[in-house]
Amino acid sequence: MKKAKINLRGFPGWHTECVVMSMKKLGIPFDIHCGAIDHIPIHHPNEIAQAEAAFGKNLARFWLHGEFLTLKGGRMGKSEGNIIILEDLIKKGFNPISYRYLCLQTHYRSRLNFSWQALKASQNALNKLYQKIRELKLKVKTETGSLQTRDLYGDCNGICGCIDDPWSPPVCSITACSAQCESDVDCPTHYTCNTDSCLCVPQPYCGDGNKDPGEECDDGINNGQYGYCNADCTGYLVCGNGTVEGPEECDDGNTSSDDFCSYPACKKQAKITVTKTVTNDDGGDLVVGDFSLLVDTTGVTSGVPIYVLVGAHNVSEAGVFGYIATISGDCAETGDITLAWQDDKSCTINNNDIKPSITLVKKVVGGSALPDDFDVSIDHVVKTSGSSNPVTANAAHVIDEEVMVSGYSFTSLAGTSYLGVSCPAALEGTITLKPGDVVTCTITNTFGL
Repeated sequence: MKKAKINLRGFPGWHTECVVMSMKKLGIPFDIHCGAIDHIPIHHPNEIAQAEAAFGKNLARFWLHGEFLTLKGGRMGKSEGNIIILEDLIKKGFNPISYRYLCLQTHYRSRLNFSWQALKASQNALNKLYQKIRELKLKVKTETGSLQTRDLYGDCNGICGCIDDPWSPPVCSITACSAQCESDVDCPTHYTCNTDSCLCVPQPYCGDGNKDPGEECDDGINNGQYGYCNADCTGYLVCGNGTVEGPEECDDGNTSSDDFCSYPACKKQAKITVTKTVTNDDGGDLVVGDFSLLVDTTGVTSGVPIYVLVGAHNVSEAGVFGYIATISGDCAETGDITLAWQDDKSCTINNNDIKPSITLVKKVVGGSALPDDFDVSIDHVVKTSGSSNPVTANAAHVIDEEVMVSGYSFTSLAGTSYLGVSCPAALEGTITLKPGDVVTCTITNTFGL
C-alpha cells in the first residue's frame, strides 16, 4: 500500500480507509454493507463511530454479516494459508458453477464447511438439473412441431431434414430445417436419431416405465427399494424379509425405520443425539427452546436420538444473534461427524451470551475546548471517548457527562444500535441492549449557548 507524501507522520488506519472509500464511491448513507462475522465486535463499530462522528449520519442502512467458509474444521483464508481458488476446482475437473450451486444451498449466516465430497455432490445435482432442462426442451420442441421451418434449400414441407432437391434423396442435415440430429451421438441419453425425420426419438430402456422384452419388471422408479423394481429390471426387491439381497446393505426383518437398518431402503444406519445447552452469564435470557437444532438439513429435538444413514454428517443450529456456539462431545468443533453402522453417538451445542458494547463519542462545537476536556461516563464510570465498553445485557445503563467545561452547554445525545435501540435523548438517560448488540452514542456540547 503506497501513501501520498504529506508533511505528517503515519497513514490512515483500516477503519478510516473503509469509511472514506465507501463515502467517495457510494455516498452516505449507502444501502448495504457486507462483511464476515468477525467484523461485528471491532471493525464495523469503528466504521460506524467514525462516520457518525465525522458526518452525523449512519454509514449504511443495512449490515449483512456472513458466516465463515471452513475447510477441515478451520476457517478458510489467506492468513491461514489454506485458501482454494477457482483454478484448483477447474484442475480437478469441476465446473466453477457447481461451487456457486453449493453456496446457494446454505444461508449466508450459516457456516459452510467445504469438502471435495460436497462439491462432487453439488456438481452431480447440477448436471442432473442441466439434463432435465435439455430433456424438457426436447420434449416441448417435439410435441409442438416447431421444427417445420424454411432453410436455404427452400420449403421442407414440414419434414425435418428433407432438402427440396428433386434430384437428391432426403438427407439428415442439422443445417436443414433445424434438424435435431444427424446420428445418435446428437441425441440425449435414451434417445436415438430417426434418419427419416432427423428427430431424436425415445428408445426403450430399463427405467422407462414399460416392461420391454427381456425385462421382468419396470415401474419407472427402479430404485431397488421395497415394493419397487430393481435397477436392472430383474425383479422386485423385498426389504424387511430378513435376507440381504440385491443392493440392500442390511435386512434385519424389521419394517420400522427407527433401528439400525432403514426401511424401506434397507440401508445401514447409526444413532445420534444432539443436546442443546444455554449459558447466560452476561445478562442473556434465551432458553433451549429458542434455538433450532439440525443434523444436516433435518430439524431435531434436543436430547432426542434419531437414526441416520452411515457416513459423514454435520450437526449445527439456526444461530441466534448475540450468542456464540461451541460444539463438543463426539462431534468435531465444526459439527462434523462420521458414523459407522450401529454407532450411538452424542454431541452437545452450548450457546453463551455475548456482552453488548457501548461506545461514547464526544463532539465539541465552537470554542477552544477539546473532546478530552469532558469526562463522559457509563453508569457514572468515566470512559474514554471513542473506546468500546462491554456491558451487561438486558440491564439499564446510564449515559452521562461527569465534567462540563465552562461556557459549554449540552446540545444532543444521539445514536442507534445494530439492533435498532436508540441512545437516550438526554444526559442521565438509560439504554438497555440485547446480547451482542453494539451502539455508538455521540454526545455534543456547544460553546456559547
